[in-house]
Amino acid sequence: HFVITREGAIEKGRSLDYQGAHTRAKGKNRSGIGICVIGDSTKEPFTQNQLFALFNLVNALRWRYKKDFPVSQHSDHDPRRKPFCAGLSKQQLGALS
Repeated sequence: HFVITREGAIEKGRSLDYQGAHTRAKGKNRSGIGICVIGDSTKEPFTQNQLFALFNLVNALRWRYKKDFPVSQHSDHDPRRKPFCAGLSKQQLGALS
């Protein structure tokens, strides 16, 4: 649904009116919002601009939907196929919770 560039720009992808196609986890495409943060954090950390944009986007979506939904990454749902996706640290994920 969204892509966050290395510069921290938020680009819209698929409309929020449509189901995502970002995970094979049961029911998560139907109920989830996909946010792709560009990069491979195992090689180079996400930029401060990316993390700032991610934090602001998640909070804006929570405000829009009036719901404090959990944040997870592909590795939480499919660790064998996507062990590092998206590569946020536990501390970074915690800041989004």
